[in-house]
Amino acid sequence: VLDLDSLGSRLVTRRGQPAILDESKSLAGCGIHHGIFVDNEPNLGGTRASLAAHSCVVMGTWDEVCNIEGAVGRWLPLDHVPRLVELAARLNGVNDIAVHQAISERAGKPGKFSVADLAGALGEDVARRGLTLAMDQKKYFKSETKGAELGRFLLSVGVPSQVDTVVRRFWEALQPLVKGVGA
Repeated sequence: VLDLDSLGSRLVTRRGQPAILDESKSLAGCGIHHGIFVDNEPNLGGTRASLAAHSCVVMGTWDEVCNIEGAVGRWLPLDHVPRLVELAARLNGVNDIAVHQAISERAGKPGKFSVADLAGALGEDVARRGLTLAMDQKKYFKSETKGAELGRFLLSVGVPSQVDTVVRRFWEALQPLVKGVGA
């Protein structure tokens, strides 16, 4: 087991782009090797690409989606969505109906419909888009604590293969950097 603390490495949360990209650029400019995993914000692709090309930076971001909410909304099997809705409600001090209303509204069918009902009525893509938008706009999983709960949930039900691929690719690219810290 790799013990990051014993290597002097730290995982830290930041407050988003573009600030974290500026921090990364400063670190790289000082020759400090580091890894950074950020959302795939459409308006900052050039800045991310520039950093990713720097020899001191290991860059990770999402494929085909913008953020973890997009990844979960797009790739979580529909049979796990009811538990995800329960988790969002519990973490945010609301009931399941409020979460269903947020999803339904963003899918374009106001009411308190489940994602399965929305998928049957509007199509799965529209229902998943409503789920994604609700999670993102309502910030159901945006804090470090809530994000950790989402991570535990995904581990308990099975991380979607697309999420695993993105995270694994970043971790594999980061390993030589992490292993070299303690050397």
